[in-house]
Amino acid sequence: MMRSIIRAVVLAAPIAAATPAAADGTVHLEGAVPRIEAGNRLVLDNVRITGSGYSIADSWRLTYAFDGATRDLKLAATAKFANVGLVSEWLFARNVTVPQPNFKVDGVAYPSGTQFTLPAMAIKPLVATYSLQPGHVMSWRVSLASTEFDFEFRDPSGKPLLKMRSAANANIVTEPVPILKAGTYRLVVKPVGAPSMTIRLMSFNANNRPLKTVVDGSAISEDFVVNIRDYAKFRVYLDKGRTLRMTKPFTDVTIRLVDVYGRRLASYTGLPMIYDSKAAGWYTVFVYNERGWGARYDGTVQVAQTPAARVKDDAVAVPAAAVAAR
Repeated sequence: MMRSIIRAVVLAAPIAAATPAAADGTVHLEGAVPRIEAGNRLVLDNVRITGSGYSIADSWRLTYAFDGATRDLKLAATAKFANVGLVSEWLFARNVTVPQPNFKVDGVAYPSGTQFTLPAMAIKPLVATYSLQPGHVMSWRVSLASTEFDFEFRDPSGKPLLKMRSAANANIVTEPVPILKAGTYRLVVKPVGAPSMTIRLMSFNANNRPLKTVVDGSAISEDFVVNIRDYAKFRVYLDKGRTLRMTKPFTDVTIRLVDVYGRRLASYTGLPMIYDSKAAGWYTVFVYNERGWGARYDGTVQVAQTPAARVKDDAVAVPAAAVAAR
């Protein structure tokens, strides 16, 4: 319901005011992710625009500010993230050239995917720097902190993308942070109420596997890393009137199917995937543990004719440019 209201507001807003050429294109909110920022700003991530001069591979961020005098939402800013490809919330279909980026502390390099015990002080916080690229999806496993602490991950401009305060000895798998812009990012950890601390830390890029094309009869076998965000990704072509089926996974494992805009068409946790295609085109499947607790997925892809009783004439056309962009 909330997303429907937000989409209605944005469709009525003056998008062309900040993106003049948008009048020549079509704005797609199907895969947009809304959030509230600074109390009075509505931010839509992963907006796509198709048409002359636009590429569906570009992701747009539209920021709307609430005008207290008119009580309207007005477009305040736009940002384009070029050629990031398909994104569904935190899940990227694109491949990255560095599967597991290292981080540095005081000039010393540490590999991702390995746990380290590191010191931090109130007067000199732990600062880990990362050189990241679009498509990285960072998360952390945090444990054995000797005291309460603040944890903050900042983008190249210094803006916090992830921020939390946690108790001593908490065992945490953080939320995933999708990276849309190349640059140097910083993780800052500081003790609260104590002059110094130690903390056990592991960072990990969830988008570390290649995008694979699957067809009817393809077998899938994927092991997910325990206690961290990790996923596998696949693409499949479906004609209208075909049904995609995928084998039931373990309890916490999710199978998510999205269209070319990143819109979630189906999502099943601990259940088999069954989806009746209403339009011909390429679709993307993401498989991951919902809690970041690892596990394994073994399954088979099946593509067959949809039973006549389930076929509906409500296909949504997929732009040729969208298919080509994939």
